[in-house]
This record gives sequence, C-alpha cells and structure tokens, in this order.
Amino acid sequence: MYYSLYIIAATVAAFIIESVATKPIIALFAFTPAAAIYMPWTFITSVFLHGGYAHLFFNMFALLMFGPLLEQKMGSKRFLWLYLGAGVIGSICYLIYAYTLGDPTVAALGASGAIFGVLGALAVLEPNLTVYSYPIFLPLPLWMAAIGWILLELVLLPAQDFIARAAHLGGIFLGIAYAYQLKKKAKTMLDF
Repeated sequence: MYYSLYIIAATVAAFIIESVATKPIIALFAFTPAAAIYMPWTFITSVFLHGGYAHLFFNMFALLMFGPLLEQKMGSKRFLWLYLGAGVIGSICYLIYAYTLGDPTVAALGASGAIFGVLGALAVLEPNLTVYSYPIFLPLPLWMAAIGWILLELVLLPAQDFIARAAHLGGIFLGIAYAYQLKKKAKTMLDF
C-alpha cells in the first residue's frame, strides 16, 4: 500500500480529532512563527491540520491524484521524506515571510506546502503529464502548470489573504530540487 494513502488516512484522522476535541488542538499543533522556537514540533504537525472541509478535501484530493504516481516513480521512502521535508520547508518559508512581510502571530496549517512539493517533483519526473490547472482549467503539461503555479504564488505573495503562499513556494522548490537530484543521480548511474 502506498504511503500517500496512509498520509491521507492520518490527515483525515487528525481533522476528525481536531473537529471533536474539547480543547483547541490548533493552538498546540498549528505553526505560528512567533511560537516556533518554543513549539518546534509544529513545523511538521501543522501539515496534518486543516482549516475546514474544503481545505482538507482539495489537499487530500491532490495527494490522492498525484501521490501514488510520484511514489511509483521514486519509491515510498523517498516519497515520504519529500512530503515531510516539503512540509517543513514550507513552514520555514512561511516563518521567513511572516517576519519580513507578514505577521508572525498568524498561525498556518495545512498540507499545501507538502502537496506543492509533490507537484514540483512530479513536474520534473513526469513533465509532460497532462493536468487541468487552476485558474484556467485547460489541459496543460505539468511542467507548464508548475511554472504557472509558481508565478501565481509569487504575484499573490504580498496579499494578506490568509493563504501561506510562501509555504507553497518553499514546497514546490524543494520538490523540484529533490527530483532534479534524483534524475541526476539516476543518469550518473546509467553512465557507468
């Protein structure tokens, strides 16, 4: 069974606990840059929390669509490290953003940074995979969609719209870099 499916199950379970808990789980496990030094676990735990049903659905739908495919390409352990690493890098990028352009007391939560990591890696490993990409919903090769997502996130980064766009950018750039390293390593092995 794919690790991506276990991640979906764990994230849904976390959302259920988050929804029924008597004490605010979000305060303990969401990533707040101002509290990061005192609550370092939130760099990763925030990836498993979500701000509502739609937030959860779209992130997990993207993971369901692209996670198993990427996992087949790179293996389950590498996939897991990429996913968690992109989530942590997303938190770090959000921290940098919050202290430079944003508000470090605003918490962030969600798997979007990790999902963007998956998409970035897949754009390198399967660049011609056709996707229907927001906001135009036309069929595009994944590499082109990834460039569009990066540009969109960069343009909207200064907007104070409670979307952790810096986390998205951190995730996608980590995914791209990791996949390029894998391709380079595979090519070097083939050259022997």
